[in-house]
Amino acid sequence: MYLRKEGGKIKAGQERKRHQSLDYVTSNSLAKTATNPQLKQRYSSCAESYDEAIGDIENAQKDLALGDFNGVNIVTSGAMTNIGDCQDKFAQPPKDTSLLLKNGKTLNDICSIILVISNLL
Repeated sequence: MYLRKEGGKIKAGQERKRHQSLDYVTSNSLAKTATNPQLKQRYSSCAESYDEAIGDIENAQKDLALGDFNGVNIVTSGAMTNIGDCQDKFAQPPKDTSLLLKNGKTLNDICSIILVISNLL
């Protein structure tokens, strides 16, 4: 999701949702193909976390369309929690060698930007 001003109104775009969906697909795919049982379980758990985060992002878009900027903050923070839950699962070995953690960090950074912008509105 991204914010843009159009005709005096704030509009939400879909860019962030597509990125997050990619993380969901990546974690889901990794869960199916991982041979290490610990990584398999972590990837499966991450797929659930990203699925919940996608729901949060969809709710943020609805809140933004309604002008409920506090609601945007709440559900965006929820998305960040779900992203963090996935990231935390990889603090211990075995190491993840996929792009999942890097993409998750990027998505978390985007959520931080959304929070800053919505706090200014």
